[in-house]
Amino acid sequence: MFKNLKKVLTGRKSVLTVFLLVALSIVFVNIIPQAGSRGAGGHPWYEGAPLVATLIQAVGLNHIFATWWFLALAVYFVTLLLLSTWDQGMKALNRCRTPAAGSGGEWHELRIPLESFETALRSHGYRPGRRDGVSRQYRKCRAGNWGNCLLHLGMTVSILFAFVYLLSEQRSLVRLLQGETRPRHDVTLSETTGLLAAPLEYPALLRLERVIPEYWENDVLKTMTAHLSFADSSGREEQVKVEANYKKPFRNKLVYLSPTFGNAFQLVFLRKDGQYVNQTLFMATPARRDIADYATVPLSGEGITVKAKYYADEKHSSLISNNPLLTLRLFDGNRFLGERQFHTGDSGVIGPYVILLRSTKTWVDLMFEGSFGTMGIFTGFFIILTGALFIYFLTPRSIDLRRRGEEWEMIWSAARFKDMYREEKEMIVLLTNGKELS
Repeated sequence: MFKNLKKVLTGRKSVLTVFLLVALSIVFVNIIPQAGSRGAGGHPWYEGAPLVATLIQAVGLNHIFATWWFLALAVYFVTLLLLSTWDQGMKALNRCRTPAAGSGGEWHELRIPLESFETALRSHGYRPGRRDGVSRQYRKCRAGNWGNCLLHLGMTVSILFAFVYLLSEQRSLVRLLQGETRPRHDVTLSETTGLLAAPLEYPALLRLERVIPEYWENDVLKTMTAHLSFADSSGREEQVKVEANYKKPFRNKLVYLSPTFGNAFQLVFLRKDGQYVNQTLFMATPARRDIADYATVPLSGEGITVKAKYYADEKHSSLISNNPLLTLRLFDGNRFLGERQFHTGDSGVIGPYVILLRSTKTWVDLMFEGSFGTMGIFTGFFIILTGALFIYFLTPRSIDLRRRGEEWEMIWSAARFKDMYREEKEMIVLLTNGKELS
């Protein structure tokens, strides 16, 4: 029954189908915005296509790694790999126990006593294998038979733990403003949760104390350090320092600091009727001190487009400055309403609005990440490398002896790369005459 089930599971059509479905799932992850375990709405990709959004959400294509059907695909795919690894292991074991007798080569008659030839073979690393009254076998590098099995095992381990990583992944991207203490949910930009994700212990409150960037003379970011305060629900605070591009362990998760940061301009738009709109412009630090960063955003609920330009320093002398220059241009559709420059605390009129630049604060993005399987993936890579070394440096070789009347004959064979061991073969042939290769 096991053989019949295995035959069905490992049939060509079954293998191709599951491989195609896994490949399509990975493609969908890269082209369809993923919302973790949340719904399909809220992303610009879905705007104007509610039916498509509904279909995507129903099938789970917007949170593939949190669906049961992806888990089923992963289990099936890993099962195929395990069965393949088992087959390779059994083949390797059979080759170690009963290797194929030499064939396709030339038999050479022994011109020295059999015992002397066998002693010479042992001195060259050949070890005795099966033997009877009319045949004997000597073998070298039997471990090389396990090379293919190790390759399959390494791939299986890496893919297994890659699925574990995806299904247990939980990551949360948050944006913090310097000097503000905020609940995590209020500053979360996106969150992804795998189907098997374990609960992560997030800080209840987050605060960005200060950011310290350092630049090379050509305005390339050298290092960036963020000093943070994390508080739990009881109010107990913990100071954390994170450097860009380096992971920081925290409780049961890792914290990463994005090297992208900038200024958040907190604006107030006051209308003539006394109503006002608060708007925060998040703008990234420009690539160089003499160029600007640009942003185009709609003014919330007003039907007005705000186009912004900002220099890190008004005099273009540095990327680290307490005197950024913000230029705003307002448009009502295609109609230009006006333009004005602002420093922190400035106010001015553009079109129907009195605009106040209330404050300017530094912003950074942090990612909290927790998952399992990374070590397993790299363990699989190590096993693959070991298998490759076994294949290329431990080629199994064998010498078969057979009795012909009162004489003995020898044939040498290699499992692969025969040309690489041509000199060894010539040396063995010379040994049949009692000579050594000079």
